[in-house]
Amino acid sequence: MSFGYRILGFGSGGVAPAEFSIEYLVIAGGGGGGSGQAGGGGAGGMLTTFPGGTAVTIVAGTAYTMTVGDGGTGGGRQDPGTRTQGDETVAFDGAGIAVPVTGGGTGGGNADPGAGGPGGSGGGGSGKAKAGGTAIASGAQGNDGGTQGPPTPGPGNAGAGGGGKGAAGASPNGGAGAGGAGAANSISGSSVTYAGGGGGGDYPPEGGAGSGGAGGGGNGGAGPGPNATVGTDGLGGGGGGGGSHPHNEGRDGGSGRIIIRAPSAASFTVAPPDNSTSTHPGGDKIATFTVTGTLTAAEA
Repeated sequence: MSFGYRILGFGSGGVAPAEFSIEYLVIAGGGGGGSGQAGGGGAGGMLTTFPGGTAVTIVAGTAYTMTVGDGGTGGGRQDPGTRTQGDETVAFDGAGIAVPVTGGGTGGGNADPGAGGPGGSGGGGSGKAKAGGTAIASGAQGNDGGTQGPPTPGPGNAGAGGGGKGAAGASPNGGAGAGGAGAANSISGSSVTYAGGGGGGDYPPEGGAGSGGAGGGGNGGAGPGPNATVGTDGLGGGGGGGGSHPHNEGRDGGSGRIIIRAPSAASFTVAPPDNSTSTHPGGDKIATFTVTGTLTAAEA
């Protein structure tokens, strides 16, 4: 782990504020699933320096803004075009060291036909032979959504899964496509899987609903069975794609998260109190943001 240090001032003989070399995990909001045998939402983009990446230097006494993105809205039964992309998350927002991460793409709709949307991870394509959305930044933040193949005779065309940080969304194969797997990270002190894609929605003759990736949206709804499930808040999961009528609503994506880890020489103050701080057993200090707020470091 990198260490904190002090830089001596020149000319005045004074001492500059302490600086700390920190590592981060930044996850954007997951995309909303489409409605009606639809694609699952893509996971929010994910970037991390832990373990072993290039650390960022912050200055003691400076209040850094941490902007945490919300999940996107799933497509509604009566208004399927309402599905939206997940919101961007930005660590150190407004500072010269800002780390922006893009929200997950929307799942393609069947009730409102469309391809999966682009994003940190792309949304899955709908059951109308629509393509999956692409992951931006050449896949650095996530993976593409799955693509539906040629339509089959009749109404039973399932949707594809949204992309996740660990894998692309799956295309339908005898049933809806599963959401792409998330990626595990232990910056918090425990291994947690983040940024899984939402599963696609299904139609009864084609089998069960597609399962979401770990940390993602869970199953896409299988009409006339259960509804799709929402993406996991705080993990950036994509929302599940809706099944067939009357359970055809897409589900919302999960909100994002920011985790900052510093050496034991630092202490953290966070605001508002919805956010939290902790100390790793090895002494490192950890700050976790589940809502937008500020981070201020000081010498411990």
